[in-house]
Amino acid sequence: MNKVFVIALVMILAVSMVPLGCAEQLNGNADGGNVTPPVGQNIELDFVTFFPAWQFQAAIGHVNWMKTLEDRVATETAHTLKINLHYGAHGKIPAQVQDGTYDIGVFGVAVASDMLPLWRGLEYPGGLYRNNALTMSMAAQALYDEFTALQDEMAAQNLKVMHFWSSGPWYFFMTPGNEVRTLADFPGKTIRVSCLWHEPCIQALRADALFVALSQAIEKFQAGLIDGILCPGDLPGRYMLGAHVKHSTFAPFSYQFVFAKVMNEDTWNALPPEVQAIFDEVNAAWPEYYGKLRAWGEAKGLQFCYGVVPGFTCYDLPKEDPTEYAAWVATTEHLVKEWIGENATRHVLWHKFVELDEYYATTEPWSTWAPDGRPPAVPTFP
Repeated sequence: MNKVFVIALVMILAVSMVPLGCAEQLNGNADGGNVTPPVGQNIELDFVTFFPAWQFQAAIGHVNWMKTLEDRVATETAHTLKINLHYGAHGKIPAQVQDGTYDIGVFGVAVASDMLPLWRGLEYPGGLYRNNALTMSMAAQALYDEFTALQDEMAAQNLKVMHFWSSGPWYFFMTPGNEVRTLADFPGKTIRVSCLWHEPCIQALRADALFVALSQAIEKFQAGLIDGILCPGDLPGRYMLGAHVKHSTFAPFSYQFVFAKVMNEDTWNALPPEVQAIFDEVNAAWPEYYGKLRAWGEAKGLQFCYGVVPGFTCYDLPKEDPTEYAAWVATTEHLVKEWIGENATRHVLWHKFVELDEYYATTEPWSTWAPDGRPPAVPTFP
């Protein structure tokens, strides 16, 4: 046998017989030594939202969500995370997330009612507290967490839920001379709505509903063709409506608008477990943060109107005239009953929603929180 071959064979056998503990010492171990660092992934995700870049939910809320995630992944894991935000998207965002065009998306759940029909019920008028965007956001998220049928709807869509949140209660913003404070004030008036399913509420109040894009609504305001708009409090200060409206009536029974943030399920499944854990922890804190942020933005919108519209009024109908407010609620309550019909799931869903709405509207710390002059503090984590 070749001598060189024999020597080589002996060396190979010797190395192969090194005990596992000795091999660990060569690479380092928990007791010291040079530990080989884990190999990290450079994760890059595309995030699409229908909000424009200047809108506070995107410019503050989305940006802080992304930064919190990116910073935590960088400091707590071996990975890096970069999220690219695409603003002002049009089209069906859920479908774009489903097919992987984007990894993450924000949309209004009732807009996607062909996919998520149960969510439509939450946006009908009813005798609810709907204190502000905070309590409404907490109720929307809790409803999803506690109601299996809502979870099943989403699970069938190849979408991983990040979290939900809600607009604040809506207002009737009306042009000069067209204030609405009683049911008798509605007939003969044309009021713009943002979604087709808002029309029945306006019609039940005996006014005419107009469903058009906001840009068209502004043109009609300019031409004197519409008398008002049903919307949350932040809208007049952001879309030049302050130049046309002079009166507002607070009507929390009327509507809300629930937002969802979702991720493509395949994208989610491909994330390292430690990154998923960070997403879960951040997402759990964000309904409350977004709710506070929306309440702050809506209060700021009303302050804008007071500042730029001479003689601007805001009439708190439930507080100023509870009897009249009860009449408004009664006039529209058939819409929820018709939506529920004989459907047992919808019946349980609606009553669970009413229960959660009351809970967050009457329970500390959510019930007494109110926005101040600054945006709410961004959630922090140990």
